[in-house]
Amino acid sequence: MTEHILVIHGMNKGKQNKELHDFLEQLLSRNVHDYHIAFLESKNQCLEQVLDKLIQQGTKSFNIIPLLLFPAKHYLEDIPMILKLYEYRYPHIEYKFAEPLGTHKLMTTLVKQKILAKVKRHPKIQHIILMAHGSERYRHPDIALWQLTQACDVFETPISMMTLYGDYSYRFKLQHYLKNNIDILIVPIFFYDGFLVNKAKYHIAHMNDDCNIHYASAINFEPLLSMIITERIKQLEVLESVSNSTQLVR
Repeated sequence: MTEHILVIHGMNKGKQNKELHDFLEQLLSRNVHDYHIAFLESKNQCLEQVLDKLIQQGTKSFNIIPLLLFPAKHYLEDIPMILKLYEYRYPHIEYKFAEPLGTHKLMTTLVKQKILAKVKRHPKIQHIILMAHGSERYRHPDIALWQLTQACDVFETPISMMTLYGDYSYRFKLQHYLKNNIDILIVPIFFYDGFLVNKAKYHIAHMNDDCNIHYASAINFEPLLSMIITERIKQLEVLESVSNSTQLVR
């Protein structure tokens, strides 16, 4: 039997992991069953601990679904490093690794819905900005955010992308729009309106004197996210079926 492990970032301190766990269980209750939640940062439910427990119970096959929006350090380094280590320790296990959630086509639908709701309410908005975490080391998240921005460019209002970190940092890119005193809509491409989003809002408020800046909400575990996660699991299950069929043919 293949076990599904949903991997989310989490935190070592505070109540955030408990809140994330409850949000996910509520979100997935209708569409996804028989899964395990693991955190990259946790004292008692990290990915290694979840893998250890399942392997001790006899599990040999895993589907790893990273609840990350774009491919950056956690996706490209941290999780693969853990999986390679366990593959070395336990040569009998096998795993499949899903794509990030933010590159799924339904994420475009979700972001468009957020933009449309705000534009209808504030028709004077002159520019739309998709803002994500970004990376100072990798180009992958910038490319993925650019693709999402292009896919959402279906409104009459110009749209662009910015990040908290890296080459597209809002600390530099946003100045142009603030100087021109235009109405701006910022769409945070984050799982929830947490510390990083609020920190950026605080800093932008201190950068801005005259512009009207509107914010859409972050993803915030909306129902479409459940469909995206379900699709990522199905894609791995299809790969498993194809692999098993190939082995039977051989």
